[in-house]
Amino acid sequence: MTSAIRLRLDTLEIPVSDLQTSRNWYQTVFGVRTSSSDENHCQMAAEENDGPGVKFLLVQTESGQSLGFKNSSTDVDHSFADMEVDDLDGFYAALKDKGIKVPDLEEPKYDWAPKGFALQDPDGNRFGIFSFRKD
Repeated sequence: MTSAIRLRLDTLEIPVSDLQTSRNWYQTVFGVRTSSSDENHCQMAAEENDGPGVKFLLVQTESGQSLGFKNSSTDVDHSFADMEVDDLDGFYAALKDKGIKVPDLEEPKYDWAPKGFALQDPDGNRFGIFSFRKD
C-alpha cells in the first residue's frame, strides 16, 4: 500500500543584503523572533502558534537577487509567496501605523482573486498579503 506524501511549507529562505536591517523588518512586519543566527544567517519564527505558521531563514548575500517575478504575458509583478491573514484591513492599518511602506489597498480586479496587496522587504523580496474573507 502506498501512502500519499504530505507536503508542508516549513521555511522560506530569503536573500538579504543587510542581515540586521532585514531582521528588524521581519520582526516588525510579521512579529517573528530570532530563534538562531550567525553572521550570515538568521532563522526567525513566531513564538508558539502566535503569528505566521512558517519560519523565515534570512541569508546574507551580495548576489543582488530578490524573490518575485514579472509575468511576461500580462506584465504583472508576482510575489514569491502569498500569505493569508484573517483581518486584512487590520493588518494593513497596523503596517501603516508602524511606518511600513505599503501600496493602496484596492478591491481585486478579478472575481476569482482575493483582496490583498503586495509587500516588499528592504531588498525587494515580494510577498502577497491577502484574505478571502468578505466580512
